Amino acid sequence: MGKSLEVLLRRLSVRQRMMAVIAVLLLPLAVLSAVSMMVLNEQEIAFRDSVEESIHGLIPLTTLE
Repeated sequence: MGKSLEVLLRRLSVRQRMMAVIAVLLLPLAVLSAVSMMVLNEQEIAFRDSVEESIHGLIPLTTLE
């Protein structure tokens, strides 16, 4: 395994190796960013629903005054 990887890396140019390293480093960051956006969107929807529910709960109280 180690020898075949070494042979493969030696066949690649420096630019190709740098691109591979950058891709390996950026892939987890891209996945984390996508997951974070999904979580934030879900939290925003839940927050809006909560605010709307609170407003609808308070409106009847204002009619009592």
